[in-house]
Order: sequence, then structure tokens, then C-alpha cells
Amino acid sequence: MKKILLALLFFSQLIPAQTTIDLDSVFNAYINYRNGALPEINHPKGQNGKQKCGLPSVAPLVLHFRQLSTEQQTIFSTLAERPVRDTSIVSPKGKFRLHFNLSGYEKPAYPPDSLAAALDSVWEYEVNFLGYPQPPSDGDAGGDALYDVYIVASQFWYGETVPESRIEQGADRFTSYMKIDNDFAGFYTTGLPAAKVTAAHEFHHAIQMGNYILRYTDSFFHELTSTSMEEFVFPEINDYIGYIDEYFDEPWRSFSKYSGYNLATWNFMLSERFGIDIIKKQWNLMPTERALKAIANTIRQEGSEPEIELNTFGVWNYFTNYRAQPGKYFRDAGLFPEIKSSVRAGLVGNNASASVAAHPVSNNQITIWNNQQGFNDTLVTIITDFSLAEWEDSPDKNLNYGYTLYNYNESGSTQIAGSYYDKITGQANQQWKAAIILNNQPVERGGGNDQFSEQPYPAPFVYGKTSEDVIYFPFKFLKDNEADLQIYSAGGDLVYGGSHPPFGMLRDRIKWRVKDNFGEKLATGVYVYIIKSGGTLVTGKIIVVN
Repeated sequence: MKKILLALLFFSQLIPAQTTIDLDSVFNAYINYRNGALPEINHPKGQNGKQKCGLPSVAPLVLHFRQLSTEQQTIFSTLAERPVRDTSIVSPKGKFRLHFNLSGYEKPAYPPDSLAAALDSVWEYEVNFLGYPQPPSDGDAGGDALYDVYIVASQFWYGETVPESRIEQGADRFTSYMKIDNDFAGFYTTGLPAAKVTAAHEFHHAIQMGNYILRYTDSFFHELTSTSMEEFVFPEINDYIGYIDEYFDEPWRSFSKYSGYNLATWNFMLSERFGIDIIKKQWNLMPTERALKAIANTIRQEGSEPEIELNTFGVWNYFTNYRAQPGKYFRDAGLFPEIKSSVRAGLVGNNASASVAAHPVSNNQITIWNNQQGFNDTLVTIITDFSLAEWEDSPDKNLNYGYTLYNYNESGSTQIAGSYYDKITGQANQQWKAAIILNNQPVERGGGNDQFSEQPYPAPFVYGKTSEDVIYFPFKFLKDNEADLQIYSAGGDLVYGGSHPPFGMLRDRIKWRVKDNFGEKLATGVYVYIIKSGGTLVTGKIIVVN
């Protein structure tokens, strides 16, 4: 079994943001981790106890070192000492000194010179390309002024950046050194690829604590940023995907209540919408502002509002897994899990109602279906709250509101599309935004009847992915007329032909069970459809996966 040199694990429940810290409890937990006594936790992908980074659990002990007892200070200082290694090499561009053992249980399972080259690539991207300031020098610690990286045998973390010396009195900025695991056995990513993304992750921690601030109450933002850097520097590795389940399983929690490993996608969306420099602008504000306020202010500088962007994030998260749309939203969306809904309900009679207890700065997804006779509609409402004042008071408090969907124009309601209307009541009335997705098509709440998408859905169609193997073909000019549908193979053979009545509340689509004229499933491939109704004809292509 590997020796645990310094088990600085991060568990989000260990140090909740914005709570009074119990240093004795934190210190005792730290010692337990050091001795391998880990609590039972369930990690995505079944990796019990595995976490990406050790920084957040050690940060409060560094920041409040003088409040520890003399005995605790002595123990902590001993555990935080730099490892001793028998060999070191300088990276090709002379930016890092990499320390490791040539033999024994801590010998690297990947080529150290390959990691050294990867570290130079990280510096090139994060400092030279993105323009972040380099980490401050540690003087001659580690043998010279180069940034020191130690390969160690860890059991529960990819790596950590250890704060070492406070740079100036009254400023929570520190010199640091880095530790990286020697093999990453049992993690989502292993070997050299894991070492590379760890280098990108931990090096940005060195930038954060050395030039901006080390703040344990914003540890989610430290981890969010560093995890996103992994993908920005090494987009081919995708280690972050192993950690996003936590958010997709419980998207209704306050943003700061997550570990941050699972929120790298937030930075992916912001960089797509505003450019990657918005992340650095947020760090420029961090020394004087809490993370969520820095996020809100930089978004406003870009001409948007934070509730709009968090709501957009909810929409992007909806179009993942089998709903992923190539060329839109997240690049790797097809590899993501399916987002969970806070509330699921069916339309009964003329309405469906839901009561929601929302955390400040969170998304809540409400799914309502209408399977009444003649209809097969699914309406997803994503309601976003970005109430900073409420969050500063307590990220755990509940903001209660009610949501009701109607199939008629109820007094005080807002039109969604066709005969669908909704109403939001209660506390969600300050910094909030609602997005609507009707049958996998985003629509503008209050947009009325002018909204229309001509794309068949689901796209692509995959047998067995939905409760019914059907494709819906929107047809703007249907009205009450039937439509003739013809489906041709890529070779020009007619595989289906038939007449279909208008379908759904809006009477603006037809529903086709994906079978040929003999009642058999279609083979995987591209098919051409032709729809005729009255004097109007529409053609296009669909993709079928069998």
C-alpha cells in the first residue's frame, strides 16, 4: 500500500463556503487523512475517496496557522515540509525543476522528461498565451529559483499545490511548490495523460495563490478555474468528464456548494460566449471581491446579466447525452450525463403545478409532460436565481416559489407557445430568468406564436432512446390539413409513404413512427424526407441510428 505523504484531500462538506470554520475539526480531519482514515464517500464512476486536488483542505490551516495550538503548528509544519528526492531534472525551457526517485514505490510510472516537457507547455499556454502572471519565485528553495514539482506516491489525489511562504503581511498570497502523483492508479485518467492535466490544474493554483488570493471560502472557484485549465491546455484528454456527475445529478444546489471540479463546463460556456479572457478578469477582481460577485461583475462588463448567463448554462446542460446537437453548445456534450430535473409532473386537466425551494444562485429544471389524448408534449422550464444578497446571507437558504403550466390563457400568466401559458409566483422575482424548451426546441418565454423551428426531432434519431420510437416533423403551414410524408433512402428508394393528421397542441407538426411500409425498423443511415400539404412542400434529411 502506498505511503500517504500529505493527504490534503478536498471534500466539499469539510469546509462549507461562508461558514465559521472549526479549526480543530479541520486539523483532526487533516491528520486522519494523513493517516489514511478516510470517510466513506461515493464518487462518480465508483472511485470512492478519489479527488482531484488537495489544496482546499490545507488552505484554512495555512491561512489560520497562528490560531492553531503550538502542538498543531509543529505537526502541520512537519507534514507540509517538501519531500526529499534522489534525482531532479530541469524542464527543456528552464521553467521547472522536477524532483523524483529513480527506484522504489514512488518511482514514476511515466517518463519524467515527458512530464517536464508538458509542464513547459502549461507555462507557455497559461502565462505566455493567456497572459497570467507567473508564480512568484521561492528563492533557492528546492535548489534554485525554478518552480519545483515533486513526484510522490499519493493514494487519493492527483496532485496538490502547497502554499509555503506568505509574500507580504496582510495579503493572502503565497509562494508554493507542486506535488503530482506517480501513477494515478484507480483514477478516471491514469499515466502520463493524468500527469499532464494535473500539471495544468495545479500550476494555475500556483498562479492564483501567488498573484491574486488564496481564499478557502471560494475554494469552488479555485477548483473550477484549475479544472477548466486542464481542458484549455490539453483538450484531447477530457479528464474533467469523470467529475461532472455531481453537478448533473443535483443542479439545483447553490453554485458555491459544489467542489468546483464538476463546474469546469461553466468556464467553457463563458469562454465561448465572451472569450477566455473573462476568466482572468474575474481573477483580477478576486483580491477584493468574492468569487460570485466577481463573476457577476465581469458578465455585466460584457453587456449581459449573471442570471441570463446562468440560465443559458442550464440550457446548454440540457442538450447533453442523447440530446446533444453537433456543432452547438458543449463540444463534448455527447459524453456528458443527462441533467436531472428538480420536479417532474404531468398535465392534469388544464394545468400542472410545482412548488420549488431554490437555493440562491442556482438553476432548477422543471419537466412537465402533456400526454392527454392527441398530445405528446414535453415542456422543460429552467428557472434561474442569481440573488447575490440572499447568497451572501446563506447559500443554503430556500427561496420558495410556485410554478404553474396552463393549457389556456390564465389571468396573470405568460404565453409560451400556442395555447401553453405559465406563471411564476413567490420569492423568485428579483434576479431571476426562465428558459423554456418545448419538445427539445428552445422557445422564448412570452414570444407568442411567431416562434417556429423547422428541424425534425430528435436529431439524430436513435432507436430505444425515447419512450416512443417516433420522429416529429414541424410543418408551419399545416393548420388543419393532413400532410403526405415520404421517406427515401440515400440511394433514392422509397421506404415509407403515408398521410398524417396535424399533431399536438399547436397543430404544427406530424408524428411518424420510424418504420418502413412493412412495419420494420430502418437501417442506420441518412434518409431524405418530403412533406406535402396543400400547395406547400418541405424537404430535408434525417439521420437514423439502429
